[in-house]
Amino acid sequence: MNRKPQNTIGTLAILLIVLAGTQLAGGFELDWSTIDGGGVMWSTGGDYKLSGTIGQPDAGSSSGGAYVLHGGFWHSSPDTPGDPPSPHDRRTNRFLSFLPDDEGTPLAYQVELVAVGPAECYDNDPTNDVGLEWWVTEPVCTDTDGNVVSPPCTGEDVWRSRLDPNPQPLSVWPQDVVHIADCEVVPIAEYEITAYDGLGFSAPQAIGTIQRPDLKCWADCVGEWDGAQWTPPNQVVNMDDVMAAVFYFKQVANKPHRIWVEVDDEAVNMVLNFTDIQRIVQGFKGETYPFRNPAACP
Repeated sequence: MNRKPQNTIGTLAILLIVLAGTQLAGGFELDWSTIDGGGVMWSTGGDYKLSGTIGQPDAGSSSGGAYVLHGGFWHSSPDTPGDPPSPHDRRTNRFLSFLPDDEGTPLAYQVELVAVGPAECYDNDPTNDVGLEWWVTEPVCTDTDGNVVSPPCTGEDVWRSRLDPNPQPLSVWPQDVVHIADCEVVPIAEYEITAYDGLGFSAPQAIGTIQRPDLKCWADCVGEWDGAQWTPPNQVVNMDDVMAAVFYFKQVANKPHRIWVEVDDEAVNMVLNFTDIQRIVQGFKGETYPFRNPAACP
């Protein structure tokens, strides 16, 4: 005799009794339950939140070209953008540097301004700009003359993105450091960057420009030459910062990385020239940041 149906019915009966007791215990109550191919997200009651599903189709993402398909009721958030490795792991005056972590999945990135320095440090006070958001444009490989060149980015070429208020299409990003440089990137400011995959955002990653130098407002580019390399910004603006820019301009052997001393123009022209040196000298003299505040950028 086949007893499997009876065993199954008996097991289910015991399970229902246990579940009923569990629902009434401890002051909790579940009005109904379901086992099917659907589910619910963020069902709330009091201080509690419940999300669940059972029997869902295969979950995951697949992509091809600029398209991405997400399967399953649950969708995991994209990975948080990563911290850039050395020598790009230091803060600069005009760049926000991050490491995309898309593993071939098309993504877009969004940046929010979350804090700025004191109003006295800017010609145009950006205090009311906190909370503004922009989308990161797809990066292009830029050479030392500011020209867009074909990948791969090698030598002193860098991946450069800009900021745009309009949503950007999902794309596959280079697995290399991307430097955001634009009018909206100002010194002594904090930003956050998140990845977007068409359905949701990643957790934010903190990025930012230099901290305010002592007794000055901006133009802290390096620390000092320690006999082997330029150390990171040390919140002091002095002749070391000026000389670092001069060394790059003259292309001497112990020059710094160019994004450390690239500070001009308003939208960052990606060319280190005498104007950048003049700007750093102005910062050394205690002058305020001269360009427009982020909200006024074109």
